Amino acid sequence: MKRSFYRRQVPPSRQVAVEEKKSSLEELRLRIMNVMLYGAVTVGLIAVISNLMTDIPQGNWGVIAVYAVAYAGLLAVTFFRRLPFDVRAYGLTLLPYLLGVTAAVQDGIAGNGRVWMLLSAGLASILLGPRVGVGYLLLGTATLLGIGGAFSQGWLPLPDEALIPSAAHFSDWLGTGSVFLLTAFTIGVSLSVLIRGLDTSLQKEQALASSLAFDQQQLDDRTHELDRRLVQIRTAAEISRTLSGVLDPNLLLQQVVDLVRQRFSLYYVAAFLIDDLGEYAVLRAGTGEAGSKMIAAGHRLPVGGASMIGWTIANRRPRIALDVGQDAVRFSNPLLPQTRSEMALPLVSGEQVFGALSIQSVQAEAFDEDDVAVLQGIADSLATALQNARLFQQSAQSLDEIRALNRQYVADAWKEISQQPGVSQASHENELYSGSVEGLRVLPVPLTLRDQVIGQLLLETDRTTLTPEELNFIEQVTTQAALAMENVRLLEETQRRAGEERLLVDVVQKARSSADIESILRITIKELSSALGASESEIYLAPAYALQEQPGGNGYQDGAEGGEEA
Repeated sequence: MKRSFYRRQVPPSRQVAVEEKKSSLEELRLRIMNVMLYGAVTVGLIAVISNLMTDIPQGNWGVIAVYAVAYAGLLAVTFFRRLPFDVRAYGLTLLPYLLGVTAAVQDGIAGNGRVWMLLSAGLASILLGPRVGVGYLLLGTATLLGIGGAFSQGWLPLPDEALIPSAAHFSDWLGTGSVFLLTAFTIGVSLSVLIRGLDTSLQKEQALASSLAFDQQQLDDRTHELDRRLVQIRTAAEISRTLSGVLDPNLLLQQVVDLVRQRFSLYYVAAFLIDDLGEYAVLRAGTGEAGSKMIAAGHRLPVGGASMIGWTIANRRPRIALDVGQDAVRFSNPLLPQTRSEMALPLVSGEQVFGALSIQSVQAEAFDEDDVAVLQGIADSLATALQNARLFQQSAQSLDEIRALNRQYVADAWKEISQQPGVSQASHENELYSGSVEGLRVLPVPLTLRDQVIGQLLLETDRTTLTPEELNFIEQVTTQAALAMENVRLLEETQRRAGEERLLVDVVQKARSSADIESILRITIKELSSALGASESEIYLAPAYALQEQPGGNGYQDGAEGGEEA
């Protein structure tokens, strides 16, 4: 599941390597042929002119025509570059062969025919390969022997024997042909060995160049891959820092999807959370205009339904669609028409599934195993952050409830104290203002204890305003006074409860020391009356149904009774 543009390249096949080697050898042969052609055109022009100066006075018009045609053919294969290489090569090798035939017919065994045919075989070995060179070698030998046989049989007119002796003796031609064959074979074999050695060197050079190019490509791909992984790691670290500092789930999800889409160059990223009933995965954060529209429309997908998000949440496992057109379990979204690859990652923390991330790309086969590992790590961190955010919200809610209960408790406690006589208020009058009420202004200052107002401080002064320092001082004094009063109240409440506990212990101990029910009842009623300061106390023992049936609703008229006045 590697990305196509990050996939490791395979080495070139043998066929590709052979074609490249052939191409290099052909380029070398083409350069050799071009050099030979340009040299032949220059030297041939000189040779043609010199031969014309010799043959025209002698009236050798046939020879002149052969030389003219040969030179015209040489010009054609030299300057018509659009001709195929084989056509030009065969044209170049056939020209010296034809000149050799002409020279052998004209000059006999002592002429330049053998040299021309040797040149033809050598050129063929270089330009067209050893096999073609051997063919030219055999053709030249057969041609020489044929011309010698034609001379010996009188089929061809003999050259001037005064200048060229032994032209009519076939044995001389046979010896000359043997020497030619041996010489040409030696030269051809040498050229073949040299060409093969050159070809082998070129192949090794090409193989080395291909290997170096392949290694360089692998190095570039690996460097690119490492750069991409480095960006992923940095993105994961940045997202982790973001997760640790955000406690609002909505803000947290939006920041994560934006960072993932931007740093990973993705088409679309979205976060789904399961609703309270666990039936639907509701879109809570999405990137781009498509995400905003779907959030506004309340986009949701059924858990376990025909969508990758629903399947991932139900199975608690990631799912990848490398080609969305071929994946049967996928919800097709018209707002995201360019999606080619999609990956759904579950948001799991411990045993709890919070939802899933939807990550989409415009490229086919855009995700691999490494992408899944990195992005799943981000999803796991996000799930942990969501759990922490929920725990924080629950803790904050519980703390608010405790604070509300504490404020209510403080308010009820001080309301009860304020209703007691003698402690509802206190006042103090400065002797400097004794009896004077003119020009005085009342400044109310609330008496606050744990965000709950338990009283009010009224200051009468002739000043219209107080400085911030004075207001701060008054606030500190009232706060400390409220704390001191609360401490006294708690101490008194603690002492009262301690007294009740001691009374309970005493009553229980005295009651347990008695051996009959009547004594236990008398001790209990006596101790309670004494502790509560009651003038009269009574205890009735009766079945529950009897008490419920008594008229008047009090249910204490029948049954055994015992009592004592305090």
